[in-house]
Amino acid sequence: MTKSYDPATYWSSRIANNQSLDGVGHHGLGNVFNRWMYRARFRAVEGILREEGVGPEDLSVLDLGVGIGAWIHFWKNLKARSIT
Repeated sequence: MTKSYDPATYWSSRIANNQSLDGVGHHGLGNVFNRWMYRARFRAVEGILREEGVGPEDLSVLDLGVGIGAWIHFWKNLKARSIT
């Protein structure tokens, strides 16, 4: 019999055991790799905002499933208008 997947239990347990980007990123690939991946994602979002002519100060951001808050910090650093 296979164990059923409960996302809330899985992620709560994973984050409780590892409060770093490795805990929410690619499991087992380490913090260095995951920091690099998050920086690449942040740069990609910044590039899209620039290309579209959207200033972060114009954005209201809704963050669901925040994990350890990496995206919250990203939006705060960009000075998004509001973050929920």
